[in-house]
Formats: sequence, C-alpha cells, structure tokens
Amino acid sequence: MTKRKVSNALGDGGVSLLRERVVRTLPLRALLEENGTTKVDLLQIDTESYDYEVLKTFPFDSSAPALVCFEHCHLSQSDRTAAVSLMISCGYSIEKWGKDFVCVQKPS
Repeated sequence: MTKRKVSNALGDGGVSLLRERVVRTLPLRALLEENGTTKVDLLQIDTESYDYEVLKTFPFDSSAPALVCFEHCHLSQSDRTAAVSLMISCGYSIEKWGKDFVCVQKPS
C-alpha cells in the first residue's frame, strides 16, 4: 500500500492523519502455522486492491475454508481473472455479489 494511494482515498483532510509504521508481515500460511491454526471456516479479504496478493498466499491445499469472500472492484483485470482461476482450481463455485466475490467450496 502506498502513501499516495491512501492519501487519494482519504482526501486532503485525511492526509494529516497518516503515520508511517514498519510492521511485520508474513504470508497467511506462515501466520496459520505460527498460531497452530489448522481449520479456517471463513476467509474474508478486503485489502483495497491487494486481495489477490493475499488470496494466493492462503494454503488451500491444507486449510480450505468453506467460504471465501474478497473484493474484486479494485483488482486489475489480470488479478481478477487470476483470482477467479485460483478459486475454481481450488474447488470453489463463485458468485459476484456487488463489489465482492463470494466463493463456496463445492462438496467433494
């Protein structure tokens, strides 16, 4: 996320509220492993155009949630297409609900 992108979203009045912080980041797989999480029922992603970047780090091979929701309206066309392909390849049906994709795991 860039400062410019955030300031564009906040407008002139919000820019003064911005503070830069260095934070630890890690892929979802590592976060789940670090916390001993083996089952995820719902994965909700809303990261303002980075949804596919987050989605592709999720370990669908070992912890496939029954329901995955993510925002598509800020994704580039290529990321939107790649996200849909990823979800289909992981065994999900996909519905477009407003600005979101709702993905339901197909019964095996």
